[in-house]
Amino acid sequence: PSRVHQTRLSFQSLIGKQWGRHTLHMAMRVEQVDGRWLAPVPEISWSAPSTSARRRAVNRIQEPTQSSQIPNAAHLSSAEDVGQLGPFPEDARQVSGSWSASLSGLQRIPGLNDLYWQPGGRTDLGYEAGWSAQVIRSNRWSNAAHGTRLHLNTRLFVNQLKRPIVWLPDATAGYWRPTSLQETRSGGLMIDATARRSLRNSILETQIQYAYTNSLQLPNRRSLPYLPPHVVLATVRNMHPKRFVDLRLRVVDRRPDAIDPNDKRLKPFAILRWGAGWRLPGKAQRWNLSASVDNLLNARYELVPYHPMPGRQLNVSLLFE
Repeated sequence: PSRVHQTRLSFQSLIGKQWGRHTLHMAMRVEQVDGRWLAPVPEISWSAPSTSARRRAVNRIQEPTQSSQIPNAAHLSSAEDVGQLGPFPEDARQVSGSWSASLSGLQRIPGLNDLYWQPGGRTDLGYEAGWSAQVIRSNRWSNAAHGTRLHLNTRLFVNQLKRPIVWLPDATAGYWRPTSLQETRSGGLMIDATARRSLRNSILETQIQYAYTNSLQLPNRRSLPYLPPHVVLATVRNMHPKRFVDLRLRVVDRRPDAIDPNDKRLKPFAILRWGAGWRLPGKAQRWNLSASVDNLLNARYELVPYHPMPGRQLNVSLLFE
């Protein structure tokens, strides 16, 4: 069809209870799609706020704003927090940790692309339903005398879905089509370690992220296509109030190939990215200039078979705030 539309209406209720250091939240979400009511989706979560042990600490250390994304020209604004790092109370040290856990239902309605994309869309797709659980442990260490902060976040997760929708190549039709699998189960581990060191007038940050994911189709227990079991992302950046520079390395493990009937694995790859940005001088105007080189080493790789990804790319942007 040339024009399609979908109407969604959602209601959510939330109840919370706190006692001592513990917080418990319970939620229930009900959704209506094109006049059809779906099954309610419950969610329950628990968390214990950070507990800390400080040695000879005079006062709390102020935590600078941190962006979870790769810095760009807009990141120069948050780099102004460099000035908030000091002065530190001498010999102020802090160790803290917290736990959180959640158990929730999952539900996803087929999107407009799944239903009506031409060619390939299918209007007979059902909605996904399942559940998800996770446990998160967060640890922080800081030493104000040396201007150092360490943050370690560990997450264990598992989820199970019925009728999950995935796009797979159709050898007969010659194009990709959405397919509703019988059932899938995924579980794994995610680790995020960040170290920050305050220098004379900038911040040096090192971040290492690791993800292990085991995703299987049920009941045949075959690996889901194109999903790597291991991914590592390492970033080193230096942030100054007027400039930043960073270097990022992404390593992706071998992935199952859905096209090959023998379950051939796509080759692993490593991608290096360099980026930098500057705040241009000016009184009333605030211009940010940034540049980056993606795939710095010009690596050859594929995310899906027979679709090579671009080689080395140079990107330059000028942003006015």
